[in-house]
Amino acid sequence: MRYEIHEGELSVMPASDLGEVVPAPIAVVLTNTTIVEPDIICIANERMNLVSARGTVDGGPTLAVEILSPSTARNDRQTKKQLFERCGVPFYWIVDHDARAIEIYRAEAGVYGAADRRTTDLTDLPPVPRPEDRSRKTLAVTIPSAGFARVIRILGEAGRSTP
Repeated sequence: MRYEIHEGELSVMPASDLGEVVPAPIAVVLTNTTIVEPDIICIANERMNLVSARGTVDGGPTLAVEILSPSTARNDRQTKKQLFERCGVPFYWIVDHDARAIEIYRAEAGVYGAADRRTTDLTDLPPVPRPEDRSRKTLAVTIPSAGFARVIRILGEAGRSTP
């Protein structure tokens, strides 16, 4: 069960049956010599065993999201993309606030293909199943198209507030 407080009232809800979305700060230990801290990660239930007792994720999450800033853009687009690909992260999103776009990378046979660049349509984002495909064991994150500008603004502000 998930417990939240809404305007002073306790709200009890069932936990997600697909996984968890975790914002930074959270350490992701990709290898013994590589630890990263993505802006947001999503961990599908079948990967929850990667969450350690010390509060780190020991291995690749289902989805890693980086929000570009001028100081991190090169690292996010090159180094981190290569690390996530090599360490088995199935999905990697790069949120480009200035371009108002999300670049979606999906690993096929362990290799990221070309980015699926989205600027307006944020429905059916991988690893997001359509409602009729919910039998797939993937993480559900759906952003209505009308909310794109707000999501980009919020994600951009979150990325700019991180050091």
